[in-house]
Amino acid sequence: MIHEDEFTIIFLHIPKTAGTTLRAIIENVYNYKDVYFIYSGNKQYFELDDFLKLSKVKKDQIKIISSHTGFGIHKNIKKPCKYITILRDPVEYTISLYHHLINKNNAKNDEHVAALQKHFNLRNLSLQDFVTSGITVDVDNVQTRLLSGVKCGFGQCASNMLDTAKKNLREHFAAVGFTERFDESVVLFQKILGWPTPFHVKQNVSPKRSNKSELPQETLHTIRRQNEFDFELYRFARDLFDEQIEKQGPSFSQDVADFKIANRFAEELLQNQKAKYLLQRQIDDLKNSWSWRVTAPMRKTIEIINRFN
Repeated sequence: MIHEDEFTIIFLHIPKTAGTTLRAIIENVYNYKDVYFIYSGNKQYFELDDFLKLSKVKKDQIKIISSHTGFGIHKNIKKPCKYITILRDPVEYTISLYHHLINKNNAKNDEHVAALQKHFNLRNLSLQDFVTSGITVDVDNVQTRLLSGVKCGFGQCASNMLDTAKKNLREHFAAVGFTERFDESVVLFQKILGWPTPFHVKQNVSPKRSNKSELPQETLHTIRRQNEFDFELYRFARDLFDEQIEKQGPSFSQDVADFKIANRFAEELLQNQKAKYLLQRQIDDLKNSWSWRVTAPMRKTIEIINRFN
């Protein structure tokens, strides 16, 4: 087990891998003051420059960092660090990313999404066109890119980046998980990092998206060709994942089964709490609105009249 007092944990959040759900778990596990969120272009969180400007003392006080920033942020922290991450089948990742980007609601707080949507609107890109368009490196071996920490242009990934990503997984990651095996992943994180039970509700799920089995073979071939290093990294990480699970002992599978049952009950409770929170936020927004203030005298008058009816 890794003790949080000895290490800073860095969640390398690869987009569209169920990372938002894991981030919600992290928010429940840690005190808010102990977590630092770095999401460039997202108005709700900090920029990388904000983190770099922190003093050494403040950086060392952070227990866990959650960020889309690729491998290497640990070089700015004196305290020893260990990473965790979630990987995803490259085809499923690409499909999910495409539908996330074309959803107009996702551009409200994210400048990166907003910029890409302009390209979609101008060019009306299909999924296959999107993969080959070159408008973003996020469809070109992005998991290899982020885990290697190497930045390069579209179509410029090389085999040495894959080697570096594998080496980093072996040497710097406390655990790796998978979208397709999410419950196993969070139970593994729980055991390695000493977390309480990681109850969760799925977050940031695309409401409508293509099914992998429904895609034309040409589109599937294009995605696979464009992400050949990510497919190899995925296979390599899957072996690591199975090794880590085996080290947990024969009871691990039963622990996961028990967790799934418990989480079904917890999920209903968490969803009710979320619904109450969203309703309260809508009420607060309404009360703070211009129209609410303007109509206040009228509503007060109606209330008085109703008392005498």
